[in-house]
Amino acid sequence: MWRYRELYSCPLVIVLGVFKHKGLYGYATLAVNNYRVNVLRKDNGDFRVVSNIGVKNWLEYLKTLCMYLIKGDFGELKPREVAVIKSMFYGGLGLYVAYKNSIDILSLDYVKPVGLYFYIEPSAFIREAPEYRLDDLLILQYALRRGYVDVVEEAYCRVGHESFILSTSHGDLWISLEPVKREGLIRIIPDNNPLRHVVRH
Repeated sequence: MWRYRELYSCPLVIVLGVFKHKGLYGYATLAVNNYRVNVLRKDNGDFRVVSNIGVKNWLEYLKTLCMYLIKGDFGELKPREVAVIKSMFYGGLGLYVAYKNSIDILSLDYVKPVGLYFYIEPSAFIREAPEYRLDDLLILQYALRRGYVDVVEEAYCRVGHESFILSTSHGDLWISLEPVKREGLIRIIPDNNPLRHVVRH
């Protein structure tokens, strides 16, 4: 049996967009509950990685960032990657601002756990997320907390009466009031909880 001392359970994090505002810039992120990388560490420092992520580029990207998180050294990372790691700590839909060599929470909100359906149509690679206005991202936070899909229709691509699509780092994100039956979509569930870290005493 492979006995571990510590378990880190890192959620998949999707970068929804980039914003710029009066000389500042930052990132909007969404933590995902049902796709994770779990890193187990033994007393002697050996690691084992277990994951349920089937999209190869998602897995490699998240595994790399999870190892940086465990080591606690973000010096080599770009601001976007640091924002993703910070999002793992807090969950939900977060806006993170880059300022003076630091990435900090600007706004953090939970996503309504029932009544909304989230799907990703995966891209072939981890890509740059589009730029949005800061006020549109704040309205998106409000809309996803309350489940009001209709209030964001002007800022994003709308499909039908009850769903819209955002271009994200991992592919096109579909958000709908009803289940979507379309080939190639992967169902995701937002994670409103912080990173799981288990230590055996």
